[in-house]
Amino acid sequence: MSENHCSICGATGVRSFVVDQSFVYGEGDDGVELSAQVEVYSCSSCGLKYTDAEGEDRRNAVVLNHLGGGHDR
Repeated sequence: MSENHCSICGATGVRSFVVDQSFVYGEGDDGVELSAQVEVYSCSSCGLKYTDAEGEDRRNAVVLNHLGGGHDR
């Protein structure tokens, strides 16, 4: 785990941890549930939880792998 400053309230105590995040790719009957391991940041003061660009890259890699055009990270 790492510790940073919260971009909303400015407090220290933002911690990071890895979770298996599920998300739906596509819409309606074409939607499929995928999952990616992403780092989540959580502020112990204001409760904000978020992912960063690396999390988005990991979700995109899972989508590409699903479509047959990439590798799951």
